[in-house]
Amino acid sequence: MSTTEKAVWLTDKRWHHDHPELGTDPIPIAPYISDEQFELEREHIFGKVWLPACRVEVIPEPGDFYVKDVEVCRTSIVVTRGDDG
Repeated sequence: MSTTEKAVWLTDKRWHHDHPELGTDPIPIAPYISDEQFELEREHIFGKVWLPACRVEVIPEPGDFYVKDVEVCRTSIVVTRGDDG
């Protein structure tokens, strides 16, 4: 067993010892590629968290605006720079 393999083996053992509730089975990939799971996340997560819209350089002057398509939320937003900066 190489040094790298031994380090991975020890890490795996330590992880399992600290978190036995996680088991040792392979991680299922279905939640990461499922359209149904994505729709649930779209509904319950993305509409409730801050999402980046644009950088300040895109709207440098008061009155400048930028339209951002937020595909994950199926909407568009208008980002504006006000007189207060």
